Amino acid sequence: RKYIAYARHYCFPKLSEEAKGVLQKFYTMLRKRNHTMDSTPITTRQLEALVRLAQARAKMELREVVSLKDAEEVVEMMKESLFDTFADDAGVVDFSRSSGHSKNKEVKKLKVLLYNVAEQECNNLFKEDDIYDIATSHGISGSMVQELIDSLNNIDQCLLKKGNRTWQLTGTNTSRPSQRPVSR
Repeated sequence: RKYIAYARHYCFPKLSEEAKGVLQKFYTMLRKRNHTMDSTPITTRQLEALVRLAQARAKMELREVVSLKDAEEVVEMMKESLFDTFADDAGVVDFSRSSGHSKNKEVKKLKVLLYNVAEQECNNLFKEDDIYDIATSHGISGSMVQELIDSLNNIDQCLLKKGNRTWQLTGTNTSRPSQRPVSR
């Protein structure tokens, strides 16, 4: 405990030029790879994370300067992390496996399901519980439904909050919204 307290209070490592070069080279390689593949964007957040990890590595040994070795170890750690996240069963790294794409797919799926139900029942109002039922009955994870509802509301703007746990689907071919939500 005293060691950690001392490190937190007195040790503030700065990046050496060699460490900066290694981190910058790895970051630019990730950015270039991102431009050629359809994947989650690599932003300055990843670079900041690399810097913080390298500083933490140096702080662990109470050094005032982040060494080349610290930077290389952090890059290896990040590579392993990316490999674990994006590698398929055969071990091939595929950046399109990121969770953002599956979420977009689920948003589109829920949107189509809601439009189909609204047209079938000539009613574009839904209780939140009904949206959960529709989603889970078609293979969408229940833990993801609220996030999908928020995306349809905030990003796609096709699902509008109309009251306490009631939502209206916009752009449907129903003649007019029903006065009461669909009750299934």
